[in-house]
Amino acid sequence: MTLLSNPFTARLRVALRGAVALTLAALVSGPGEAAAASPGSWSSVDLGKRSGYALAQVGSAVLIAGGRTTSDLDAVNVYDADGRAWSTASLSVARQGITAATVGTQVLLAGGLGRPELGRTAPSDVVDVYDQATGEWSTAALSVPRYGMGSATVGGRVLFAGGVSTQPVDAVDIYDADTGTWSTATLSEPRQLPTTITVGSQVLVVGGKRVVHDPSQSIFSDAVDIYDDQTGAWSAARLSHSGPALVATRVGNQVLVTDGQVVDVYDAPTGTWTSHPLSQHLTGERPFNVTAQPAVVSAATTVLVSVGRVLEIYDSLTGQWSMGPAEPARPPGAFADHHQAVLAGRTAVFSDLASQEVELYNLDTRAWSVATLPHARAEYALASVGGQALFAGGDRSQGPRLANEHVDVVDILDVATASWSSGSLAYARAVPRVANVADQVLFMGGVLACTSCPMEDARLVVDVYDSAPATGS
Repeated sequence: MTLLSNPFTARLRVALRGAVALTLAALVSGPGEAAAASPGSWSSVDLGKRSGYALAQVGSAVLIAGGRTTSDLDAVNVYDADGRAWSTASLSVARQGITAATVGTQVLLAGGLGRPELGRTAPSDVVDVYDQATGEWSTAALSVPRYGMGSATVGGRVLFAGGVSTQPVDAVDIYDADTGTWSTATLSEPRQLPTTITVGSQVLVVGGKRVVHDPSQSIFSDAVDIYDDQTGAWSAARLSHSGPALVATRVGNQVLVTDGQVVDVYDAPTGTWTSHPLSQHLTGERPFNVTAQPAVVSAATTVLVSVGRVLEIYDSLTGQWSMGPAEPARPPGAFADHHQAVLAGRTAVFSDLASQEVELYNLDTRAWSVATLPHARAEYALASVGGQALFAGGDRSQGPRLANEHVDVVDILDVATASWSSGSLAYARAVPRVANVADQVLFMGGVLACTSCPMEDARLVVDVYDSAPATGS
């Protein structure tokens, strides 16, 4: 298969809107100032009804692969950030729930659900390989048909670890891009949806969901499998604590893994582990919510971990933890957790998705400040590009979820000047998916206004924000 250009039919609709000021007076709530026009440019593409797609990036290209409507899809949509253009290709087999990975100039789209030869949806062993350097496609096969894998790249190799067939599996498939050959390995414990992260020449396969027969045991695995690309050897370890919302981040030659209660720190050069109980859990200041995900930001040699609204700071050079300064006070009853964070320049932007206020932590001055969204809402997507933080879409309703009022507004904060500007999405929606490429941010899909509609009616609309548009664009 070769990559085909696409002139964009009615189904693949491009609407170049530019940077326009938003009035949207009905959305303005609270003390936020009216926002100026967006400093960048916007474009949008409607890829039709689609859910369960995979996302991959290679060089300046973003691939959106597979998915499902009333049946599995073989569509691949490719966005070239350098040319600011879209093209299309096709998978060898239509399927959803693909696991994607990139190595060098190649993208591997592995497994998923889709077996049309069986007349039903079932785990697939198909791997589609796209080489950006040549524009050519090829295929391979996993050792076990499955979906829900973890993937990681180290050196010139890609690992597809774990997953689920009829049950969680312990299979690992390893692709060597230099030779085009495959080999296999085995995890210490079968599991699906593990967290994977690369540090130096090593890949860590962390946690995941397992099958348990003893109700007293957690379904969330504490297993860690470590692959060393230099030696080809595997080793195993255990987390001190595991849960459903593991976050792993790399800083230097170390990896930090946390579930919001404990941070496990792995030092790759020595192969040693240390554990740090987070103070908010330790002191019992708040009941721990096992579904809450900690907000983590890695910047140079420093990692910021926020649970609840308590900030702890890890210095990877010294291995020491310290408490961050107290965050700005909120009115009584307005306590909310940080659920996500991004780094914009040297400022960490923390959001709880439910408040009009966002907290900004300057890594140089170690000081907090507060910014107020010009448009109050919840369930927006948070992204950053350059020194800007973007808050895209959301829901401004106050009642039950089915009574939503989704919005198309995008608030853009320039952290250096503390000034706001605004843009808009092509369609009003909440929690769109985010991808960064070059100086651009893609906002993909999300929850559209009809929350009661079946997944088959979900539309994949992609809005592209270009923070540095070419002259004349």
